[in-house]
Order: sequence, then structure tokens, then C-alpha cells
Amino acid sequence: HKYAPWPPYLDREWGKGKDEDEIAQIAHQAEPREQVPALHAAAFRNAVTAIHRFLAHQDPDVEDDRGQTPAYWAAYHGSLQALTALTIFGADIEHLDKRGKNPLRAAVKYNQIEVIDFLLSHG
Repeated sequence: HKYAPWPPYLDREWGKGKDEDEIAQIAHQAEPREQVPALHAAAFRNAVTAIHRFLAHQDPDVEDDRGQTPAYWAAYHGSLQALTALTIFGADIEHLDKRGKNPLRAAVKYNQIEVIDFLLSHG
């Protein structure tokens, strides 16, 4: 994402791998008018490898400016694999943002059926 540069420590920590291009691009992909942390961008792009790398050093419930977590963004965009990875790392799938919205509400609003089933099966 252009507002969240790729953290240099990730390259030093893991070196150059076969998925380097995919992972390095996460920091530059986002909605044009949004300023989201790189973990949020990885969640809505369904980039599971990037999520695993970020969560080695980050809290899965880090909030953006609106209080939304990566799980909220994954639910909003229907990124089921990303949501599953976040849940494995202990993400709170019932987290409320600053306006009282949670990932289930986002999934329902945008008719993300698979995500709704997943969230309901996890509480």
C-alpha cells in the first residue's frame, strides 16, 4: 500500500523467497481513497502468505483509523482464506469498530455467504 511501506525487517527476517513479488506488492495495493495498514491490505487481498508473515510480529487485532481490524476487512471483501488465517492466529471475529460494526455485519451487508457461514460456525 502506498501509505504503508513494506517493513524492511521482513526482508531481513525471511530473505528473498519465491513469493517475494506477491508479498512485496501488498504494501502497494489498496483502495484508491483508503489509507490502510499493510496487514489490512493483505486481508482484503486474501494474501494468506503475507498475513502469516505479518502476524509473526503483529497483533491480529490491530485497528485502522476507523477501529476496523483485518478480520473486518477480510469479511467485508469475502476473503475467507484470509479470515481463516487470522482466526488461527487468534483474531477477535466479534471485534466492534468505532461505530459498533463487526465482521459479521460487514459480511451480511455485502452478501458474503461463505464468510457468514464461517463466522456463524465460530460463534
